[in-house]
Amino acid sequence: MGSNLNWRKEDISLEVQKRMIIGEITDKKKRSKYNAQRVMRDGYIFHSIKEAEYYDDLKLLREAGEIEYFLCQIPFRLPGRVVYWCDFMTVGKNKEIKYIDVKGYLTDLSRDKIKMTESLYPVKIIIEK
Repeated sequence: MGSNLNWRKEDISLEVQKRMIIGEITDKKKRSKYNAQRVMRDGYIFHSIKEAEYYDDLKLLREAGEIEYFLCQIPFRLPGRVVYWCDFMTVGKNKEIKYIDVKGYLTDLSRDKIKMTESLYPVKIIIEK
């Protein structure tokens, strides 16, 4: 008997699909360089527990009326076909926009991308540790 590697999406249960997305089921378990654990909240995958907890806090702030709304994973196009992904953008009651990046550890590469983003766009990235 040969194995069928051509699975259709319909053949895989929803729970297994979710686990595959967050990396629980793979041929090789991919670990983050800094041991960050991927977490799913409301169907979104976050790169760390800290980032998912910040998302939970933003939902509470929105429900309390402290912020109007927020967006996740904001792309900024940089030279050389590089993209910097900012974790969150919030819009306050007074329409003030904030860009927030949740970091457990700030690498030289992420520091450089943030500096380049701030020099090319009229934004200030707030780092939450």
